[in-house]
Amino acid sequence: MLIAGNWKMFKGVAETAEFCRALREADLGDVDVVVCPPYTALATAVQVLADTDIGVFAQNVHWEDEGAFTGEISNSMLLELGVYGTIVGHSERRQYFCETDATVARRVEGALQFLDVGDDAEAPLRVGMGERVWKDSREHRLSLR
Repeated sequence: MLIAGNWKMFKGVAETAEFCRALREADLGDVDVVVCPPYTALATAVQVLADTDIGVFAQNVHWEDEGAFTGEISNSMLLELGVYGTIVGHSERRQYFCETDATVARRVEGALQFLDVGDDAEAPLRVGMGERVWKDSREHRLSLR
C-alpha cells in the first residue's frame, strides 16, 4: 500500500525538517510512504529522509526539460535534487490553473521519459500519474506503449 502526503502550500524548510525527522523515527509498518512538500522544501526533505525507504515527490512537473516557463520545474531539476516522482493532474491544478487532460498527458509523458524502467520486474518503480498508477510497484512493470 502506498500512502502519499501532498503538503500543498504548507510547511516551510524548518517545519519540513522537523516533520521529516519525526517521520524517520515513526513505525510505518508495511506501507510505502511518500511526502510531497512544496518546492522550497524539497531539498530539505530529500536530505533528512536520505537512507530511508520514504520517498520524496514533487507536487507538479513541466513536460519540457528547460525553457521560458515561469514558475515551472523540470524533471532534470527534480532529479538533481534527488526527487524521483511527482504528482500530475491534481484536481486543484485543474480547478485553479486550468489543467486539461491534454496538459496532464504532456506532463505524464515528460515525467516518464526520465524514469529508468529497466527490465527487472522486482525493481521499485513509483509512478503516481493519471491512469499509469500502480499501488504496489514491485508487482508491476511499466509499459510505455
